[in-house]
Amino acid sequence: IPPLRPVAGWIQQVAAATHHLAATGARIEVPLRSGYTRALQSSQGLMHAAATPFSAQAMVNEVVWTGDPRFFGQLIASSDISAFSKFSKNHTGKDREPLAALVRDTLDSYSRQHGFNQTLYLLPTTRCIPTNTSQIFSQLRRRGGTWLTPDLQDWESADTLSVHSWRRRGRWDPRCSSLRESIPLGWGGADASVRGRDGMSTQFAGLRDNPGAFSRARSNAVALPGYLGLSSHRALSVSSLRDRQQASVRVPVLVRLPISKFAKITAGQRHFGSADTAFGNALWSLGVAETYFLRPPETLSDPKTREFANLFAPFWEARLVPPSSLDRTVALTLAGARTAK
Repeated sequence: IPPLRPVAGWIQQVAAATHHLAATGARIEVPLRSGYTRALQSSQGLMHAAATPFSAQAMVNEVVWTGDPRFFGQLIASSDISAFSKFSKNHTGKDREPLAALVRDTLDSYSRQHGFNQTLYLLPTTRCIPTNTSQIFSQLRRRGGTWLTPDLQDWESADTLSVHSWRRRGRWDPRCSSLRESIPLGWGGADASVRGRDGMSTQFAGLRDNPGAFSRARSNAVALPGYLGLSSHRALSVSSLRDRQQASVRVPVLVRLPISKFAKITAGQRHFGSADTAFGNALWSLGVAETYFLRPPETLSDPKTREFANLFAPFWEARLVPPSSLDRTVALTLAGARTAK
């Protein structure tokens, strides 16, 4: 249509400039964001490495000595002293699927999938004989979306726009039967891939409705280098809902103060018998700390927002809890063993 050529040319220039700016921005942003997630993954690994029994014992002493270097603290084996290291595990490969599902669910509905069907009243059906009012005119169909591939390696996105016309039922039957793509009008695609540009899938966002436009989008997709894939991550070892409701870690600590150093702290005042009657010539104190997940009250009533223990929420708290009978027995055993020495 000659009068519309200047307008169409202007629209094409704007679209080309927008496409260039968006592609350039994405090529810068994708590596930065992907690197950021890998940095978070590394920090998780470092935190986990610091939670071994040996490191936990070192941290206990560091805390005790910060208060007073005359004391000595030790973890006791009344609860699993490797509980920290076993409390979470690293999720890789298909184990990342729960995280992938969470990422997919956080995408807004438009990004996940969008499209429309619009009747083209200026483009009547000419290839077949309509049998109802809906077959009198052609349709304009848009299909598009963004998706994570099943192997959790690539993010792909495509947008297509095509004219669909009614087709006849057969060579000898001129009646209209179904709509098919006749004119691809617009397309675009992008692929952030770990392996580099290796093509796009056709499994998502209803793109099979516009096969011609999607084929062009796939052939001309913008490759976005620098993507490192969906990051591996640490999550709770327990997965059942019941176990997550009660997820916690107990840390029983036995603190010892030799009698020889007690007088220095209390300025010569003793609150018990002579040093010879003290258990193992030392003062002992047993304490048990517990790390637990405290859910906000507003998340408990509504099942849709109810949240149970996980490592992605900041609702972890620490508290002192009463020692168990086993805690006391182990503490007395350790104190008795030291007395025997």
